Amino acid sequence: MSFRRMRENLEQAFASHVANVQSRQSRLDPDRKLSIPVLEGPSGIGKTSCVEEFAREKGFQLIQLDCSFEPANFLAFRINNAINEIRSGQITGCVLLVNYIHEIDGEWRELFDQYRHNRLSFEVDVVSDGEKGKRVVVFDQIPAQVFVVGESRPDN
Repeated sequence: MSFRRMRENLEQAFASHVANVQSRQSRLDPDRKLSIPVLEGPSGIGKTSCVEEFAREKGFQLIQLDCSFEPANFLAFRINNAINEIRSGQITGCVLLVNYIHEIDGEWRELFDQYRHNRLSFEVDVVSDGEKGKRVVVFDQIPAQVFVVGESRPDN
């Protein structure tokens, strides 16, 4: 697939993403699932460059994750931080590029499923008054400006 076609697909996927989030939030179609577009192909065809260009043109922060070795909670923390930064006006949006998406495990799959349902819930360790504990972070709606994109290199 050419760089230009990847870029067009990414633009279409983002427009669909925004429409789906708005449809869910307005309760017109609360069961509509969000999709995660995946750019696929061998190394060097411009998948990452395409996402970098897309994020730059949108004025969004770009965060790259690698599900081949990073734990799934990295995705949860990055989405959490992006949501908080968008709400506080620190950033306008965030593209999370998940490399090697074809290698996801069950924990990654669970987080992707939550994202597709436009919600996020995960546990974090906290220390309060010297005591360790757990706290559950819950977002019932993820802003449309948080956009997850997958990257796959099936030749690896």
